[in-house]
Amino acid sequence: AAAGGQGFEIIASSNLCVLLKRTESGPRTYHVVAATRDTTLVRELNQAGARGFQLARAGLMTWGDEWIAILEQRTEGVKFVYEAIKADDNVNRALDSARQRSARVVGVLGKRLNPNSFSAMSFKNPTPIVIVEHGGSPLSEEEARTRDYRVVATTKTSTLEKEVIQAASQGFRIIGWGYMTVVLERTSGETRPADFRVNATTKLATAEQELRQAGEEGYRLIATPDAANETICVLQRMPGNPERYNYLVGSLTEKEVDQRMRSALDDHYRLAGLILGRIGVFEQ
Repeated sequence: AAAGGQGFEIIASSNLCVLLKRTESGPRTYHVVAATRDTTLVRELNQAGARGFQLARAGLMTWGDEWIAILEQRTEGVKFVYEAIKADDNVNRALDSARQRSARVVGVLGKRLNPNSFSAMSFKNPTPIVIVEHGGSPLSEEEARTRDYRVVATTKTSTLEKEVIQAASQGFRIIGWGYMTVVLERTSGETRPADFRVNATTKLATAEQELRQAGEEGYRLIATPDAANETICVLQRMPGNPERYNYLVGSLTEKEVDQRMRSALDDHYRLAGLILGRIGVFEQ
């Protein structure tokens, strides 16, 4: 709230860490919601939405067993409505229905496996939820039928990589991600399967080396799902794209974030991702 009053805008968030940038658009008003149950989260999102608060860009995080949402006050008189869709076997039908009712995907929330829960016996994280915001342009029934959705949610990065690459080969594109979760969409008109690569490591030097190698091959960072103790980077290469990318990876502590961000911008890099709440990925 204090940062918003000073004109700071949210540009990235991860693991209870929020990165903000001061803009010239004036003071902003933020509202924070935290919940452990999807029903509670949606209720509080809609209570805030009724008062003109909209989910901020990069405003969703998972911290322990809590889901956290940051909303920003918009124009007076405008209201926002939210819905949480469980990313289970019925996610296709549920998302089709939501899209026909003018909803758009605005975030994905996964949750870490609790070793003391019954779900730990199956080694699966709790079912993720897809947050949709109503009020966009509705899809026709015919348009909705031409779209398919797939959710990849796992406890292992190797499984995440395998299933994301498999989905990409079938024409799916990533539209959202959360804790060890990726949501993909496919339209019937898509005829150019993209190549995907997933890099996961616990070492910053290795992460930077792998990102630079991938960038030289035409891969671009498009998603950074949170994990317990690994940096996970999902990269995409479109057929025929001649562009090449360069990456820097570095720690972003409170003491050094301003200096590191300014240095990166001076070298014509942009922030492409925030991982584990303390690691910045910069793209050139």
